Amino acid sequence: MMKHKWIIITLSVIFFLTALTFYANRILLPTVVKKIAIEQAQNFLKRKVEIESLHFNWIKGVIINKIKVYQKDSTTDVLVQAEKVSMGIIFIPGVKHHKLVLPYINVESPFIHLIHQADNTWNFSDLLMLPAPKSDDKPSPVAVSVGGINILNGKVLLEDVLPQQVWSETLDPINVKVGLSLEGISFDGNIALPQRQGFIALNGAYQPLTQSLKTSLNLKNIKPTDYLGLLPMKLPLTLTSGTINDVDVQINYAPDHMGVQGNWSVTNIDLTVDKQNIKTDMDVRNADITLIKNIPSVKGDFSFANTKIVTPTFSVSGVFKANVDHFVMNSPEDINLQGSLLASEVVAQLPKDQSFQGKINARITEGHLTKDALSLEGELGVTQAFIILSDQQNLKGDLNLKHIKMTKNKDHTTATSDLSINGFDIRLPGQVFKGNLTANSLGVTLDQHNNIKLQGPIEIDHLEAITEQAKLRGLINLTNIKA
Repeated sequence: MMKHKWIIITLSVIFFLTALTFYANRILLPTVVKKIAIEQAQNFLKRKVEIESLHFNWIKGVIINKIKVYQKDSTTDVLVQAEKVSMGIIFIPGVKHHKLVLPYINVESPFIHLIHQADNTWNFSDLLMLPAPKSDDKPSPVAVSVGGINILNGKVLLEDVLPQQVWSETLDPINVKVGLSLEGISFDGNIALPQRQGFIALNGAYQPLTQSLKTSLNLKNIKPTDYLGLLPMKLPLTLTSGTINDVDVQINYAPDHMGVQGNWSVTNIDLTVDKQNIKTDMDVRNADITLIKNIPSVKGDFSFANTKIVTPTFSVSGVFKANVDHFVMNSPEDINLQGSLLASEVVAQLPKDQSFQGKINARITEGHLTKDALSLEGELGVTQAFIILSDQQNLKGDLNLKHIKMTKNKDHTTATSDLSINGFDIRLPGQVFKGNLTANSLGVTLDQHNNIKLQGPIEIDHLEAITEQAKLRGLINLTNIKA
């Protein structure tokens, strides 16, 4: 008897649900709900809206097929459309308040057509100025929560129709997955730019309670100049060209901490800031840049090829490679640095027609700078140097400073080093000096009155001195110098 009772109850429930589904799919959704939804959407958006069909499935939830929102004042040009929108629905009744849970919202094959019509004006700008719905400040009896949003195989067409910059870009496909839970917001998305084989990928998580963000960013073949005209504000710089070849970074953020780790490469950069122009190809590897409680630190390998810097007073060009082992700026007056710099093919044009050409190789094994003091250890090499001081004054040679130890305070500066200048060629009006100079353990002291003291042996071999009155060749060896 009990068994038959449960069979009857089960069949009754199945019959009821079947009848409810039939009613919803044949009468309620395709006529009443569809009509109300279209009318409300058109009144709110001020645009024509079409929905092909609505139906309900106990597994997939509510399904909307072929929804379209047209451009303003148009019945043919589409602003937004989607092949299918489906959402799961769980209704939890309560005594005074109810809860509506949407475990997921799936948007399949959406398309958006964005048109930049004028400065700060888009084909959707009027939607941003729509009045907020009126509220009577009473809490809604139904609380709505969403578990996740998925965008599958989307497409965006960007168009700029301003006469001075007619341009278009297609983003296709676009796949985005957003998860909402008590643990925070997770996201995973990727966008392809087929015109340039470009690619954007972003995934990570955000925790609203701690305001912390962890994400990874990948970019390939992106031209930022294509999008600058779309920005709503004017930048304090001019970027004429530049291509992001690849970016592969990890980004971490918290209220008291921010960090970027990874690699990136940007070529053909042409940037102007306040009458200063920079052209370069930048490649960064193994970067580790952090800001902890407003204290920045930097590690990594930074390369700048085909570089040219032009200012109103000087210009510098060359290839520069910096290996930063340790850089921490506790304050602008407290800096620690360890690393090396290799600068090749350097050409510097200085004021008053002075110039420098050569190759620079520097290594700082220990460096500490404060407001009143400096301590430094390292090496410096300048090879193939050619310095022009004026029409009749120039210098050539290779300079090497090894075992540099330098300290500075308010009263004086002291430095010791092994110095060598090979093949120096100094030309002054009516005078020529050539030779090689060696000074091991050379000590230099500079006091606050700019008085210089030298101490140590100096040797000049293969010396050749030519003046208008005389010629001199030979060797000079000076020991126990105190000057």
